[in-house]
Amino acid sequence: MSDSDNPADEDNDMDGDTTNDPTITPLATPGNVTGFVYIDFDGDGMYDPTVDMLFPAGTLVELTDAAGTVFTATVDAAGNWTATVPVGDYTVEVIETTLPGGYTLTTTGSNPESMVTVVAGATTTTVDDGYQGSGDVTGFVYEDVDGDGGVYDPLVDMLFPAGTVVELTDEFGNVTITTVDALGNWVVTVPAGNYTVDVDEDSLPDGYDLTTVGSDPEALVVVTVGSTTTTISDGYMLLADNDGDGIPDVDDIDDDNDGILDVLEGGGDSDGDGIPDWFDQDSDNDGIPDNVEAQLTDGYINPSGVDADGNGLDDAYESAPGAGEGITPVNTDGTDNPDYLDDDSDNDGVPDSTEGFDFDNDGFPDITPSGIDADMDGLDDAFDGDLGGYEDPNGLIVGTDPFADLNNTDGMDDVDYRDTDDDNDMIVTGPDAIDEDNDNDGIPDYLDSDPRGINIYNAVTPDGDMQNDFFLIQGIENFDNNVSIFNRWGGVEVYNVDNYNNANRAFRGISEGRVTIGQGDALPEGTYFYVIEYINDQNETKQLAGYLYINR
Repeated sequence: MSDSDNPADEDNDMDGDTTNDPTITPLATPGNVTGFVYIDFDGDGMYDPTVDMLFPAGTLVELTDAAGTVFTATVDAAGNWTATVPVGDYTVEVIETTLPGGYTLTTTGSNPESMVTVVAGATTTTVDDGYQGSGDVTGFVYEDVDGDGGVYDPLVDMLFPAGTVVELTDEFGNVTITTVDALGNWVVTVPAGNYTVDVDEDSLPDGYDLTTVGSDPEALVVVTVGSTTTTISDGYMLLADNDGDGIPDVDDIDDDNDGILDVLEGGGDSDGDGIPDWFDQDSDNDGIPDNVEAQLTDGYINPSGVDADGNGLDDAYESAPGAGEGITPVNTDGTDNPDYLDDDSDNDGVPDSTEGFDFDNDGFPDITPSGIDADMDGLDDAFDGDLGGYEDPNGLIVGTDPFADLNNTDGMDDVDYRDTDDDNDMIVTGPDAIDEDNDNDGIPDYLDSDPRGINIYNAVTPDGDMQNDFFLIQGIENFDNNVSIFNRWGGVEVYNVDNYNNANRAFRGISEGRVTIGQGDALPEGTYFYVIEYINDQNETKQLAGYLYINR
């Protein structure tokens, strides 16, 4: 400026009125500060216009200098803000109360951002401020005791202990984990977006299965900013586990732990005890467990108690974990049912329940059923080694070797219940309808090597197979005797001999008659009538009569 009254003097009178004017100090040049505020939809802390979004205009930003002076800027619809302020250092802060509710900061070091230095005539750009919206998600997990899959009923249903894990996975693959409390509830705050909600069933107690529809996993759970989204309740029912091995019956291929696959045992109840065969460890109720009867005596395999693959089948009965072959049931007599369903496995007329446990060979079992099955495993308590469940598939009597543990009169061949000649006397085992104990020594004739009585086997099958090829009259050779055989009406004699001896004097279905039937003729199949007279050890004349049958 020039001094008009006297440019050379040093006064401050600019207008020549002899009075000095005030001193004027020019203002410093200001600087600009800019920033950007946005919705960080994926929460990665970086703006991506293909993913992220913008807030409506109006968010406020405050700039505070070192003296505490506050300057305010407003964010426009494009997310930008600019403030022209004096040079100096500032703290920049987005006023989050002016944002919509439910948003939290995702960018680092941006809010507040300190030590923002403004330079005269220049523009300083601050760190972007990204905010992610969030909402709450809630759910309910319970034990659906009645399995109805409906609404939780506190009078019937129950709750699990706290700690069940719930996983929420967003559309970017991010997983948020929360846990269920003791009241069955869970709640978690997550970024807005679409989620799949999944109860981690491994965190539930074993043996439970989902009963509610569409709840686990539940897809397309939409979480909006500032709101609470309630998911479908998750109900779980404890599945039945008949043998208590920790594997639900629906996944267990051997529900009674006997080594026989359920698909083979089928849905019947062979012994009528109210326990279906696939739950029954003694399906024919003879006291010999199915695990024993289904296997050969020689080479019997004990259960190992190990199920490495968790399919419910003992590993002893599959070639490798997961193979799942099971036991192929044995059928000793080759007729009717396999042994584990057959109460007379060798078809000799003496029940397995007798032959298996007649250790003193008196014709009566030494272990008899108690009539009690405390653990309802189908095996009578008298034969059950585990009265609390299914952990003894081979029972009380059989330890490791059924050949040694079950009755075997002759100590040879197979055990009695699978042996058609229990005492190895070449006489087929079977009851005698006329006299069970011919010599009255307390041993039934089929187990007596010296019966000293008469035992009649009335089937003749003269086919040369060494089985019933002649009319066997056991013990007849010990007495003076006469044997006569007639046609079924008794009117025509077809055979007569003194001192019948089951050898060279034996009826083989060939006529020895002298009247109507020609001598030496093979008699036709059918029913015939016999009369036996003999003098017993007491010198008494006895007579036996009955029918015999020829079957060629």
